[in-house]
Amino acid sequence: MRSQETLSLFKSAKEIRVAIDADGERIGGLLNETNPLPVPEGEPTFDYRLHFQHLSHQLDVAVGDTELTEDQHSAQLIRVARFQSERDETVKSGYDTLVWARQGLESLYPNGGFELGFLKGKTPEVPDKLLEQLGQTVKLLREPAVDLREVKVRGFSADFGEVASELETEVASVQGALDRLGRGRKDAEGTLVVKRKAVEALRRTLLWVGRTTEGLFHLAGESELAERIRKSTRRPPRPSEEEPAPEPPPPGEPPSGEPGPEPASDTPAPQPSDVS
Repeated sequence: MRSQETLSLFKSAKEIRVAIDADGERIGGLLNETNPLPVPEGEPTFDYRLHFQHLSHQLDVAVGDTELTEDQHSAQLIRVARFQSERDETVKSGYDTLVWARQGLESLYPNGGFELGFLKGKTPEVPDKLLEQLGQTVKLLREPAVDLREVKVRGFSADFGEVASELETEVASVQGALDRLGRGRKDAEGTLVVKRKAVEALRRTLLWVGRTTEGLFHLAGESELAERIRKSTRRPPRPSEEEPAPEPPPPGEPPSGEPGPEPASDTPAPQPSDVS
């Protein structure tokens, strides 16, 4: 989608291009006859008609560069939006899996044996904090901080290694999504810089091509056509700064569309059916 700034510049460039295509050949020929430029002996004669063609070509190049860079930036923003969606989905999955693991472990050790392993408080949904608690849980399962007696409960595996493996899978998924989103945002910032440079180059090209064409039209006595060019080369107002690539949510804010975190112990835990 084109920005208002580039649409305004493209419109001005098209108006100048149309004027050159329609009258450049005729006016160039007239100027060759009435205002020939002196050139050193042996040098080719300056041809106004070719000069108009050159001006038109410069506009085409600048417009093409701007279209290309704007399309590249738009495509990158679409990628960032997709990465954000993937990030939210993986965080939701990691959160649900961690809540399931904590509730199951708390049901196995209702007297606080698991909590004595230092993992306390709510399960976070903020990506960085969720990753931290996932890692702590995996470590606690791999290397328990307290001696927890073996128990069994219906609906939950008491195999610490199996639970740790599931959580490690979630860690890899969340970390991968965060890495892709970070790279996507960085790439989007890069394409935005390139786009802004192309837009500024188009603005400068539009001004000097338009003013040169206007002056040559005046020189040929075509004041009405020159006035049309002058209107097209009025410097378009600069809009406010464009929106940058989406920023990550501030600390403490869950991903978009996600509910706030709940204590893991709020959901009734399954009851032990056999204790050994």
